[in-house]
Formats: sequence, C-alpha cells, structure tokens
Amino acid sequence: MSDRFRLVIVGGGIAGLALATRLGHSMGRAGKLDITLVDKGFSHVWKPMLHCFAAGTARNENDRITFVSHAAGHGFRFCYGEISSLDRTARRITLAPLTEQDDEEIILEERHLDYDALIFAIGSRANDFGTPGVKEHCIFLDNVVEANNFNERFRHAILQAYGRGTPLDIAIVGGGPRACSLLRNCTRRWISAHSTILRPQRRTCASPCWKPGRVSCRPSQKKFPRKPGSSLNPSKFPSAPGQWSAGWMKKALS
Repeated sequence: MSDRFRLVIVGGGIAGLALATRLGHSMGRAGKLDITLVDKGFSHVWKPMLHCFAAGTARNENDRITFVSHAAGHGFRFCYGEISSLDRTARRITLAPLTEQDDEEIILEERHLDYDALIFAIGSRANDFGTPGVKEHCIFLDNVVEANNFNERFRHAILQAYGRGTPLDIAIVGGGPRACSLLRNCTRRWISAHSTILRPQRRTCASPCWKPGRVSCRPSQKKFPRKPGSSLNPSKFPSAPGQWSAGWMKKALS
C-alpha cells in the first residue's frame, strides 16, 4: 500500500481537470502525491460547447479531452464512475455499479476509493425553477452524456420527419446564448425545421442570425410564465425533442 497522500477530485470539468493536471505536473509525477480524478463521463467537454455535441456539429477529436489518455500523460489517475455515498469518518467514497441502460445488466460492481483529502468540483446544473413537468418532458445539457442523449433523440426525430414527410419540431426553453446557439446548430445542417423558443416573461431574448438560403427556419418566441405553481404542458408545445436552457444553479450535495 502506498504511503503517499491520497487526493481524490470528484468532477472532471474546467476546475477539476485543471487542478488534477497542475498537481499532476508538480507533485504527481514526482511521486509526492497520489491523485485520482473521478467523473461519470469518459471525456471532458467545455460546457459552452455542449450544444455542438447535442446538435451533432462538434468535431469530436478536437472538442473533447479523453480522461484516460490525459491522466496517463499528466501524472494522475482517472476513475470512471458516479459517486453514490460518502463516509467522512472512514474517509471513503463509494462509486455506484455500472449497468447497461437497456437491461440494467451489471458491467462493473460497486467500488470504493479511500482518500486523505477530497475535493468536489461538480459545477452547476440547469435550474428548472421547480416548474412541474420539466424533469419529465425536457432534456438538460449539463454534461456530455446528456448532450449525446439529446443528439440521439434529435437524429431519431429527423429520420421520422423525413420518412413521414412531416415538419421537425424543436422546443427550447430559454432565450440565452446557449439556447440560441443550440437552435442555430440544430437547424443549419437541415433543409427545413420548425422551432420554438420559449422564454420567460420580462426577459429579453437575443435573436439568432440566419444566413439566407441556408435553412428555411423562422424561430418564433412564445412567452412562458415563470410563476410559482406554473407548469410545463407538453401538449401545448408538441416537439421532439424539447430542451431546457432557462438558467443555472449550483449542484446540491445530498
């Protein structure tokens, strides 16, 4: 068993990856520190680029950093998994079992990591403002896993639209830079799309810029009341898929 000081960093975003890399250079390579980075994804993607992965316009080889190869070259270890529990007395975290999404077959059993120091760098997540119906009917873009999930549903919707000869509907809640960038990337590669930007009342929305002749897409803006007790009714905005980009909040530790 190594007698080196054990540092575990949970979260491979900008902060977590940068910290692991710098400490790996200064102390990991010299054998002074045992550094482990934990993340539930296999690669790092800069968060403002997630809309490109969701729309399928990203160049994967240029826009992502693979944790395994990066860790091997920068003096730290990478452990794939999602934290399920923390024992502060024993200084141990537990990683949930890895399962297949469809049949829930266990690929890798529950694992444990002991630490001397633990750092959470889990970042922020989309804020649904407690609106009923959002979690059930909308896709968030908080990480590359969710971006790929949106992209899969988006591609399925495109196939259905072309095969049936029907318009492709996309509903995006929020009118900030990410919402407009996602809309632009989703439509610029396709001939026809019907898109709706739902924006909260009393909030300005920047209109995306469209190149004439590239796509026949006229995004409309509908007000979505953000009030206590208000809900999202998917029947009013039929779409496949729908995406929520209406603000951010810090992640909670339970």
